Amino acid sequence: MWKAALGACIAAQLAVPAIAALQPPPARLGWQMYSGVGSVPDLATAVMADGTTHPASLDDIIANPRPELDWSTYLTRYMCLKYPGAVTVRIETGASREAHAC
Repeated sequence: MWKAALGACIAAQLAVPAIAALQPPPARLGWQMYSGVGSVPDLATAVMADGTTHPASLDDIIANPRPELDWSTYLTRYMCLKYPGAVTVRIETGASREAHAC
């Protein structure tokens, strides 16, 4: 009886991380932890219909930004609500630049 329980424990300890390793990183209970995490955006800019811009640093909005979140979705929603006349939101992360419509 105890051999079966021991075998089940060992199997679980091998199976859970093995399954998590097949998930896209970072996977909960996976070995990769935060190695697959992207970076946090440096700047979000709301572009108004007349061409004026309203830049905002993520540090001004969030106290401790978590790198595992998809900030483009959250920043776009936030900037569109903060600046109702905005037509697009530009998000800059290092050398990467992307634009999202409001």
